[in-house]
Amino acid sequence: MVIEVMTKYIVALEVGGTMEMPYFEYSMAQCIDAETPKEAAEIYNKKNKCSYYYGTVVGYYLDGKIKPTEWFMRQTFSRMGIK
Repeated sequence: MVIEVMTKYIVALEVGGTMEMPYFEYSMAQCIDAETPKEAAEIYNKKNKCSYYYGTVVGYYLDGKIKPTEWFMRQTFSRMGIK
């Protein structure tokens, strides 16, 4: 018997990274149940028909509390000038 462990990931639309908008911004966050962060982003992108900007995992639920991903925290702090 295989037990699937699903995690609630928080996936948000990541826009930016262009000359006109060099910094990334996040919006339209959704909770996605998935086994991996990659699977959560794929589900988000398919569900929302993303074709230019795509969903990125920015956090997950752990013991009922939101935990931001290390990557998201590093990027956010770096943008504020904290290295």
